[in-house]
Amino acid sequence: MTIAQAALEQTEVETAYSVTRCYLTVLYAQEQLEVAKEVVRQLDFYRDAVEKAVKGEQKDAKAPPRDWTDLKVDKITVYFRLAENKQSDAAHGAERALAALREAMGLCPDLVLKLRNQHLFQADPLKLRKDELISLALCHRGEVIQTSNAVEVFTLEVDAQGKNHKTGQVPTFAAGGDIHAKLVPQGSTDGEYRPGGIPPEMPVSLAGKRCDRMDRARDFSTKSGAVADKTKGLVTLEVEDTFERWKEADEKVKQSRKARDIGLDLAKKTRDVPPRPSSETS
Repeated sequence: MTIAQAALEQTEVETAYSVTRCYLTVLYAQEQLEVAKEVVRQLDFYRDAVEKAVKGEQKDAKAPPRDWTDLKVDKITVYFRLAENKQSDAAHGAERALAALREAMGLCPDLVLKLRNQHLFQADPLKLRKDELISLALCHRGEVIQTSNAVEVFTLEVDAQGKNHKTGQVPTFAAGGDIHAKLVPQGSTDGEYRPGGIPPEMPVSLAGKRCDRMDRARDFSTKSGAVADKTKGLVTLEVEDTFERWKEADEKVKQSRKARDIGLDLAKKTRDVPPRPSSETS
């Protein structure tokens, strides 16, 4: 019952995670769409300004910089079309993110879902400690609770086999349930190293004399201890990897915000100041 309860709680946590992640993905995709639209608008503005200056359609305007030619217009047009493609990708990405969110919430595919937030919100800076996160994960993760309690079940199987003095096949606890129903994480060494887990093992019955069956059950019990240790190691590794990724992302966000503010200010000044025929303008 404890193992089953841990599996239920883990499923609830994973469902909440899926909804949260898809929700933030929708907001992120909408932000991407707004950025793409702004880039398209900026390039369209610059292309129109350069094209009019090259053709001399601007009244009372000074001579444009020497590098403002038809070739310059073509280059801006190429970037403009590429930006339009990015805008299209962002629009379709936002729709796919909404579809993923509806699926995670168990909603109908044709349901119109309107989010209260339309933009990514800025969360308060988090003060996280890696050792505390690891400790919390080892205490609350369903996989750790399941494998730790499974060690006790495997140990009890050794005693159960010892209670039966008959020679022949004797059922084990695996006959009453599929211990392999939960998938074990598979390892990977392609590009990014990711160690795999160790699956539990117990046949539905053990055959032979009482002492032989106990020895065999004891071997499986020893392996269950290795499964529990491996699970704790994988959970610890996952927390450490996620913590380092969070630190990296937090640093990049701070740097990107500064670059964004400078870029927005530069774009505003460029639109407001008329072009002058100088190397600085070009």
